[in-house]
Amino acid sequence: MTWGSSAQEEAPRRGRKDSRADTSEAAAFVFLEPEFFPTEGAKSRQQRSMEPPSASPRRGRVHWQGSLLTVSLLIFWSPSIPAQPTIESVPLNAAEGNDVLLLLQNPPENIFIYIWYKGKSAGNNNRIVSYTPQAQVNDSGPAYTGRETIYHNGSLLFQNVTLNHTGVYTLQISTILGVTQIAGQIRVYQSVTKPSIQASNTTVTENEGPVTLTCLTSHAEISIRWIFKGQILPLTERTTLSQDNSSLTIDPVRREDTGEYQCEVYNPVSSNKSDPLNLTVTYYDSAPESSGLSGGAIAGIVVGAVAVVAVVVALVYFLCIRNTAGYDAFPHVLLPQRLAAMLRKGKGLFSTSASGPGPPFPPS
Repeated sequence: MTWGSSAQEEAPRRGRKDSRADTSEAAAFVFLEPEFFPTEGAKSRQQRSMEPPSASPRRGRVHWQGSLLTVSLLIFWSPSIPAQPTIESVPLNAAEGNDVLLLLQNPPENIFIYIWYKGKSAGNNNRIVSYTPQAQVNDSGPAYTGRETIYHNGSLLFQNVTLNHTGVYTLQISTILGVTQIAGQIRVYQSVTKPSIQASNTTVTENEGPVTLTCLTSHAEISIRWIFKGQILPLTERTTLSQDNSSLTIDPVRREDTGEYQCEVYNPVSSNKSDPLNLTVTYYDSAPESSGLSGGAIAGIVVGAVAVVAVVVALVYFLCIRNTAGYDAFPHVLLPQRLAAMLRKGKGLFSTSASGPGPPFPPS
């Protein structure tokens, strides 16, 4: 009786085990082959009820699919990896005298203490300030200058920064999982002042020698660009810049280089331009300027001028002969014979008084 009762008790337990196996197998089919589950599930249950215990091909396949289901569920249910903490400088580049915030992003949970250090090493001499969130207590260290303020979220504010604040800063975070160190950086720049231009020559002749313009500034770690007639100067084969762009050389100089030049100095936080410098390029035309007259007009003017000069010379010569050697020396040369006879008789021309003719010519 004891054995029979135990066998009877074992059968329900075996049935419950088989039913749980069937349920897990059906779940595997739901996950892997949902569209075939109604048919395949029914067929598998019928086959398993008719197969002897030694028949296991189908059961082995279901066990393999169940293992795949388990792996898939573990991957699907695995918790996402939290974002790593980082430090961002706000602003990224700061002008001297402004404020800068080293902002902690994605801080971890259950933080015991924040500790800020100046530099890359977490030595006690470099400790600026620490903060304990649970006690809400901060403690300044040897590197504290009075311009630093730590917030409850671990961020660090620098007020009225100077060039000496430029560099790397390290934050150490202690949690129940251990200690984490991350670094941030501050970049501080001066506001640039107005530069000036020095020229080797401001008035040059075309194609005669180079001209060098130099941008003078008192700042370091800056960039320089050149401006011509209000636009950024385009470089050509005749223009050369020094390695730091502080000097501009034009060789040879041409007439199109005439105009105003400026240099601009700038850094990530400011910029400034020099006063304009005017470069003058003189040149000579190879051909005379055209008068606008045609060749025929010019020839007519020349002929007319020659004719006027000839008439004037003839009259002057005639008057000189009349007043000196008389009329007998030239009538046969310059005047027609009839006009010469009239002059000898004193009729018509060149009378010496208002009342009568002039002196008669001697008889020929």
